[in-house]
Amino acid sequence: MKNIGDLILSKKSSFKIHLTGWEEPNNGRMLWSFNLLEDDEIVDDKYLDSWRFLNFDLEKFEFESKDGTYIYIPTEGNGVLINTKTKKVTKTPYKGLSTHYYIGNYFIDNKLVINYKNEIVVIDLNDGVSMNIQFPEEKMTIMGSEFENDIFLIELFDKNKKEIVQKKYNSIFNEIK
Repeated sequence: MKNIGDLILSKKSSFKIHLTGWEEPNNGRMLWSFNLLEDDEIVDDKYLDSWRFLNFDLEKFEFESKDGTYIYIPTEGNGVLINTKTKKVTKTPYKGLSTHYYIGNYFIDNKLVINYKNEIVVIDLNDGVSMNIQFPEEKMTIMGSEFENDIFLIELFDKNKKEIVQKKYNSIFNEIK
């Protein structure tokens, strides 16, 4: 569990996230307030919109890509992807009430994978194109995903069967039976 005052550090760039507090802006949901730092300077205005809240559960949050070229900030609604070399900012696809759905994210094979309870979003870091796969929330909840050898292995909790099931998909989200 993260705490107020914690720093989330990049290992390969000068970016940091400083968790400054908890907020409940509306609807009873909890969010982190934070500052984005670059070279120990607050750079919120340079990279972020005015809605500066992080999804609350950051236990499965991966801040930077393996090579340090990208950092991801899971702000509620639209996440923010920053190229640390060019300083280009890309917003990830909008997810309403994302703090309720966000499970975590990871970088793999030049992709950013964002896991939500009812959807997985994959963003190609080369061209910025995003793809997603959704599951009906009333029937299944995503527990997590792995990506290996161009195959997504997705673990879902089937609410009807009351068990965890695994599904496999290729890199363009066609199910593999």
